[in-house]
Amino acid sequence: MNLKVRPDGRPVIQFDAPIFLGPGSKTLSPQQFDVLDQVGFIILKSGYPILVEGHTDAVPFRGATSNWYLSAARAAAVQRYL
Repeated sequence: MNLKVRPDGRPVIQFDAPIFLGPGSKTLSPQQFDVLDQVGFIILKSGYPILVEGHTDAVPFRGATSNWYLSAARAAAVQRYL
């Protein structure tokens, strides 16, 4: 996990996807729910709106023509959890 601050002062929390999601997967790892719970609590207390971005890996997403769908599905999975 990396914590950065944008030039406008907004915080950015960046996670390494393999920790939360398996290769080619959009399913969150239950072992990481505690970390997401803590981050969600911090985000809630901060009062900042959040933007969740998903990224992909080199493993094709089953049934999709593009890994863009994997990126979107990963972002949606984290957003739903938070």
